[in-house]
Amino acid sequence: MHKVSDGQRRRVQICMGLLHPFKVLLLDEVTVDLDVVPRMDLLDFFKEECEQVWLCIIDLFLLKL
Repeated sequence: MHKVSDGQRRRVQICMGLLHPFKVLLLDEVTVDLDVVPRMDLLDFFKEECEQVWLCIIDLFLLKL
């Protein structure tokens, strides 16, 4: 993992986190280090998952005051 970009590393981390089923997903700056296209793809994926499956996604960034 030392010879990959920060964006590639972030994508691997996200994939590893999504391997297991979840009902609640806590995210903290999940799109940091992602380029525009992968960022939009990831957000679209989360939106589709929320519409198709009963689950809750909480972005911790929005909870910080």
